[in-house]
Amino acid sequence: MIQFLRVTRRFASGQVGLDEVSLEIDAGEFIFITGESGAGKSTLLALVYGALSPTTGNVLVNGRNVGSLPRSKIPYLRRTIGVVFQNSGLIRRKTVYENVAYLPQILGLSAAEQREKVYAALDQVGLADRGDAFPMQLSGGEQQRVAIARALVNEPAIVLADEPTGNLDPELSERIFELFTAANERGATVVVATHDPHAIERLPARVLRLHQGQLIADSERQSATSPRAVVAEP
Repeated sequence: MIQFLRVTRRFASGQVGLDEVSLEIDAGEFIFITGESGAGKSTLLALVYGALSPTTGNVLVNGRNVGSLPRSKIPYLRRTIGVVFQNSGLIRRKTVYENVAYLPQILGLSAAEQREKVYAALDQVGLADRGDAFPMQLSGGEQQRVAIARALVNEPAIVLADEPTGNLDPELSERIFELFTAANERGATVVVATHDPHAIERLPARVLRLHQGQLIADSERQSATSPRAVVAEP
């Protein structure tokens, strides 16, 4: 489903975000990406949903080379990918309902279809009664749950989350990871960049560790039965 083939991403500043990274993620996997700040976690996720292009190498999602897609095609790619950011990224002037309805709207769904999808997504995150609220009227944990509802509203094949619990207390963090686990159980491929050691220890997920832009460890690399990851040696 997701392949990185000797991917390097350099920025104009000279900083290397990723350095010769090769990996493969199968459909339906739950993946943690971990590493220190600046290790390349956010860069890796941004390459998957087309916010960045590789300097060298290829990123393939469902067999499509993301780096060579015309910019006009990127929105079509993103319709199959739900993204959750650390700061929730909600549009503050829009209600909870309007934030979650954004993608169904641009997909041209009828008002009735939009309503059905939005409230189904809000119900999944326990906020079906807050559709008329604005983001600033919600707690940090509620805002993040709305962001997850927005990411899941179109039942995406891939869910990406970048430090989704970085500003939340342990109890709320556990609730957030329960939502990702439920999405994975429904068939979504889930990739979470996180510093949260408790989540990594608690959930039976594959863990990829980055250091200075290089993939230095894969929790399944030593498994003789798992051919999924190819690790570029530093």
